[in-house]
Amino acid sequence: GGTKKKIILDLKKKYMISKYFRPKKFYKLIRIGPRNIGGFVLEEVGFNKSNCLMSLGISTNIEFELDYFKKKNCKIHMYDHTSGPNFWRNMYYLNMLLFFKSLITLNLKKFDFSLKQFNSIKKYKNFLLLKKVKFFEEGVGFGRYGADIKKIIGRAKSKNIMFKINIEHSEYRILDELIKYKRLIDGIVVEFHDADIHKRLIEKFLKKLCFNVIHVCVSGRDYSGKKIPSSITLTLSKYGKIISQKPNYPNKFDVYLNKTNSHKYLIDLAKNI
Repeated sequence: GGTKKKIILDLKKKYMISKYFRPKKFYKLIRIGPRNIGGFVLEEVGFNKSNCLMSLGISTNIEFELDYFKKKNCKIHMYDHTSGPNFWRNMYYLNMLLFFKSLITLNLKKFDFSLKQFNSIKKYKNFLLLKKVKFFEEGVGFGRYGADIKKIIGRAKSKNIMFKINIEHSEYRILDELIKYKRLIDGIVVEFHDADIHKRLIEKFLKKLCFNVIHVCVSGRDYSGKKIPSSITLTLSKYGKIISQKPNYPNKFDVYLNKTNSHKYLIDLAKNI
């Protein structure tokens, strides 16, 4: 009895990710956006049912939103207080300076970079011209200083909403509201920052939300030294077409970020699930 209990305890010590963060089954998945940073894994049924995307946290990368629109042709609302029209206008002027400087100095590397930047600016501008796409220069999770979930859902005017959330630590400020309005939400993909510190808070949220944990992506280093990644991205859904009763990690949708040692975490996850 004592030996068996010791083995179980030893196994638990090897778990790098909370059991609440791990999918219990292998679901039908779809990757939206690029294979590198900017792409996210969603649950296919929830994705198909959704008729609008609320994207919280954009910065300068809209590859996920572009691909979502390409596949769904649906309403997309983007929120970010750091990358409004003034940001892109300044980015354009600075890039013009870089472009002319690269021509004068014959710096091909800077020249290529400036062309890519111009392409990104043009892509962003054209995307915002679409009737179904709106950008709100508002922070999320700042109470009366920004947009709360009630306001965001009010603007969406939908009962089939998909949320993408990457708002740099402010995600913890909106968890209670997401639970409150979960009847209107088909799925959520959210990056939890400092997940090692806020582990209990995330677990509490998942228990109250009662969505299926579809996919987990490790995207942070083990700063705490407790073999827990500092950042994780969770895909959550009301639905879930089951492919197998046993989770499949790693799978073709996972992308390895060498600097964060995510491959090591995913292999460990697969062994201990």
